[in-house]
Amino acid sequence: LNDEELIVLSDMLELKGSEKEKLSLLMKRYQLQLVALTRGEKGSILMTPSEFSELESSSVQIADTVGAGDAFTAALTIEWLKKEPLRTIHQLANQLAAWVCSQDGAMPPVPGNFIA
Repeated sequence: LNDEELIVLSDMLELKGSEKEKLSLLMKRYQLQLVALTRGEKGSILMTPSEFSELESSSVQIADTVGAGDAFTAALTIEWLKKEPLRTIHQLANQLAAWVCSQDGAMPPVPGNFIA
């Protein structure tokens, strides 16, 4: 989910505390294996029951942000299914989202270095 959605969910589900605490509550309450929070230029968070990863957004010249969240989620899902380490998953998802932001349009052709 993104930071704006977390605010809405927090109100709906009466989640209190920091972003990290709210994500932890969501994880425990709904028995989730992974939670992702995207925060635009403020970076992103990935959390499992045993790991926490927080990354700043990559610095790129923004052309178009449409599609960045979908790219992040796609990379996260593929790498999660491949059982890659959380930090590796996070770094690739972050890099792909940043690259998409540097391109015009929501669906630019993905360069080979992002495809395994």
